Amino acid sequence: MTSTDRSGPEPTGDPEYARQLGARLRAIRDQRGWSLRDVQLASRGRFTGSAVGTYERGERGLSVQRLSELTQLYGVPVARVLPDAHGREADARRWAPNGDTASASPESPLPQKVVIDLVALEKRSEPELETIRHYIDAIKLKRGDFNGRMLSVRNADVWAWAAMSALDTEGFVASLDCLHVLRHPEDPPVQAR
Repeated sequence: MTSTDRSGPEPTGDPEYARQLGARLRAIRDQRGWSLRDVQLASRGRFTGSAVGTYERGERGLSVQRLSELTQLYGVPVARVLPDAHGREADARRWAPNGDTASASPESPLPQKVVIDLVALEKRSEPELETIRHYIDAIKLKRGDFNGRMLSVRNADVWAWAAMSALDTEGFVASLDCLHVLRHPEDPPVQAR
């Protein structure tokens, strides 16, 4: 029986993909304001600073499980750090219900402009909203938008949320509306604090 050395570097596969993934991991860590030591401390030693550094430089590959654990530590979805891959449109078609490519496209028309009321969302405690909160945090980091009151959501993001919830975009938006976390054009303006 052969044993594997868990401390050795995992193969990187495609070096360019590993480099792009590493650059995204580093950007997210930097946006959090964390040093490599901070990652080690926050993970209680599960990730050493030197290992994370090798991931970020693309010198060492990550298993799906390790990547998932690291992105969870950072508070972002795994999909957010994966480099763009060719064939995402084909993947969307493959996973669309009944092969319906119209509902699979992130550019599908939404029933309305989707604006999340961040103040209302903050007041909600349903566990199913936790994934949305993480996704919103990633959007705010990417945009540098920290106004804390409301967030306009792009069609592609709504589509991704719906896909994670196994709903079509209309059903997903309706579920957010039922939770009273959406802003509507007819709603009164949000007053400054």
